[in-house]
Amino acid sequence: MQVFRFDIVVVGAGLAGAMAALEASRRGKSVVILSKSQPFGSHSVNPESGINLALRGGDDWEKHAQDIWNDGHFLSDWDAAEVMCKDGPELVRKDFYDLLDRDAQGGVVAYEKAGTSRAVKAGDNTGLNFMRRAYALLKDCKVPVAPDRVVTSLVVEDGACRGVTVFNVATGEVEGYASPAVVLSTGGFGQIYQNTVHGSQMTGDGLALAYQAGVPLKDMEFIRFNQTIIYGTNAAITEGAFLKGMRFYNKNNERFMAKYDPEKMEATNLFHLKRYIQLEMDAGTAVEGKYFFADFTHLEEDYVNRELPTTRRKCALILGLDILKDRIPVVPGVYVTLGGIAIDVDGGTAVPGLYAAGECACPGVHGADWKIGNTVLAALVFGRRAGAHAAARGAKVDEAQVAASVEQETAGLNGIVARSQGRPYHLLVMELRRIMSKDVAIVRDRSRLRGALAIIRDLKEQYRTAVVWDRGLESNQQLVGFLQLGHMLLVAEAVANAALAREESRGTHWRSDFQERDDRKWLCHSLQSYSPQGPRLTHAPVKRGKFTPKETVILR
Repeated sequence: MQVFRFDIVVVGAGLAGAMAALEASRRGKSVVILSKSQPFGSHSVNPESGINLALRGGDDWEKHAQDIWNDGHFLSDWDAAEVMCKDGPELVRKDFYDLLDRDAQGGVVAYEKAGTSRAVKAGDNTGLNFMRRAYALLKDCKVPVAPDRVVTSLVVEDGACRGVTVFNVATGEVEGYASPAVVLSTGGFGQIYQNTVHGSQMTGDGLALAYQAGVPLKDMEFIRFNQTIIYGTNAAITEGAFLKGMRFYNKNNERFMAKYDPEKMEATNLFHLKRYIQLEMDAGTAVEGKYFFADFTHLEEDYVNRELPTTRRKCALILGLDILKDRIPVVPGVYVTLGGIAIDVDGGTAVPGLYAAGECACPGVHGADWKIGNTVLAALVFGRRAGAHAAARGAKVDEAQVAASVEQETAGLNGIVARSQGRPYHLLVMELRRIMSKDVAIVRDRSRLRGALAIIRDLKEQYRTAVVWDRGLESNQQLVGFLQLGHMLLVAEAVANAALAREESRGTHWRSDFQERDDRKWLCHSLQSYSPQGPRLTHAPVKRGKFTPKETVILR
């Protein structure tokens, strides 16, 4: 048995986790990063389109915050938006400013994104280049990174977090990490759906662990979908392709957007476009019942190379198809998850000693929808703040409690691999992802959501006796999948439960049986607390500050 001692334990190796670890290390704390994957296998390397910052003359943090309030359909918290928009420029200037694209005079170039000229980029892939810088800084600080670790439990004693237990996949051993402060930065939970840009590691682990430890999950009903994920992959065609001449076709070779917006066709507003695609899928006109075709073959090559170079290159690399000659199979899927572990603006949770940041966390900043460029900003700002406040925590830790948890978790894992009677766990994964994609996706209603909840709860019962067929612990990837499924089921139940309760349409949450926004009743956050019988749902008011809801949202 091994029990390690650190001042700060960071779970998750993406940008938010890296910033938390960096800030804590700079404050003289011993820090370790634990991760299921290698750092550059994290989702943080994917955002190519830049980061939103109020850097240009005539812009300021308050205008940025007002845009977030609008884009979040008036469900964003003022304190979170203020912190993010104020802290962002200073943070980027300190550690990343020299990476940003420049014009001929050396000034930072700002790009037009989502109706503002606020997006700044670091080359062709902002996320990747920011990650490279963050890990260079961590290397200078000598922060260790331990991959192939799957957290099995948070050690909570006397109501406070005292560390974690992790399954070392390579060795098959359970390890303990004793610490007065744990920062969860495990990413989103798109893997509960069949189609998503989220990688296989994004199964909601951090959310489920915090939830079971006593931290509410916030705004779980809000999930942003992309309409053009390349079928069978976790890669997406750029969201802006619909404005650059892309056409959609169904199995009958029809440009089906003529049914929904005959004037604008595919150039209809993105907010409605994905809804129309889901309605078409529900009508049974998808190719093989699974996908539609995105068509660029009518466009000139010079235009494609100028306006859609990344899309052409991506489709060639992944599918071996040339968009000038071939139609591309696409399907709606999860792009970003907006809900998560309820945190304050310093990353703190309801459990002392437990912090969270990044896509697994919900400070209330995004509200009911999201604009590209704010995700990287949130990871940087709230990651750094979580690290700073975790570093200020000086509580003593009893390593004996962590050691006892290691023994308990080891016995539990041995019990799982010893089972011989039960349903294979991977069949439950397939069923969960199928029902979430069918009934808890872009178009929702009471009947679908109730049916989905019933199936999820049945799957939870089956999970209690589900089996893996690899009987050893060392390098047991099936056991990893089994543990992930337990987290996925809890997260999926919370999503469906919150979606059923919110009887309105707001942002990414669209109810076909409640199609209007209802500020009188639903200008509030959903909060769900764990119980063995299922989530206990309450609501909390939005921290409006200077914000005033408007009659209509400006769709940008």
